[in-house]
Amino acid sequence: MKKLFLTITYLVLVLNAFTQKEEGENAANSLIMDIDSTSKTWTVVGHAGLFASQVVFVNWSAGGMSSISGSVVGEVFANYTKKKHSWNNDFKAEFGMIKDQHEAFSKNKYFFELNSKYGFQVDKKEKVFVGGLLKYSSQFALSKNLGKTSYSTNFMAPGRLVLAACVNWKPIEMFSLFLSPAAGKFTFVTDKGVDETQFGLQ
Repeated sequence: MKKLFLTITYLVLVLNAFTQKEEGENAANSLIMDIDSTSKTWTVVGHAGLFASQVVFVNWSAGGMSSISGSVVGEVFANYTKKKHSWNNDFKAEFGMIKDQHEAFSKNKYFFELNSKYGFQVDKKEKVFVGGLLKYSSQFALSKNLGKTSYSTNFMAPGRLVLAACVNWKPIEMFSLFLSPAAGKFTFVTDKGVDETQFGLQ
């Protein structure tokens, strides 16, 4: 009788656990379906990183200088796909500082870059797109000339803009061939304290 009771109890527990597992899987599948349905048009992915390094020279005959550095990096991708329209965007920024053995902390990385590419599908195999590209890059910190009180760059000084008409061939998901029959590059210097001639402007 005792063995029968234990057997029935065991079966009830197993069936209960199986039922809970099945309900959990159904809930998970439902959640995945909801995520997929919302990501059919927009897919947004981002990541960030913090990096640090230190270099130490002790009685090193070849020469060198001890230093410590660190940087913060962030990148966001936002891609839109609907019917024949494809729009890919990414934004990347990095800010880093370094300190040499005999110098104070100074900036060595301080840039951001925005890329935006639009394409309209023109073939039935969904591999050829025509559209345009926009690329903009600049820095978001002031930089001084070495040993001087004047500064060489600043926010939007310079700013670089690239516009291009393009044909984009994407035979597979992980490969894209970009062809541009017409493109233009523009350089902006909005800060009058920055010498624009060093960027080829008159």
